Amino acid sequence: MLSVTDRGSGIPSDELQRIFDRYYRGANQRDSVGGEGIGLAVAREIVTAHGGRIWAASEGPGKGSTFFVALPVVQPEPIDQPLESVDGARSGAEAAHQG
Repeated sequence: MLSVTDRGSGIPSDELQRIFDRYYRGANQRDSVGGEGIGLAVAREIVTAHGGRIWAASEGPGKGSTFFVALPVVQPEPIDQPLESVDGARSGAEAAHQG
């Protein structure tokens, strides 16, 4: 899991779920912070496309926010063929046997 904490203006509890909606901008952000309100929506789409979850927590206005991202751990599948570098050299056990 990854978390990022800021010391910004914070998020009112009634807005925490809405901040990930496309084009949503918090009431205390509309006039003071630039942007279109798509950044967190895009982040949510990317995280969910990878099977993860994103959420935020805040103690309220003036107390900053923490954003969390959790992604699943996927074990790589075994490779049947040895890897080759750009120059054609093989890696791994097979390279040790070709000498």
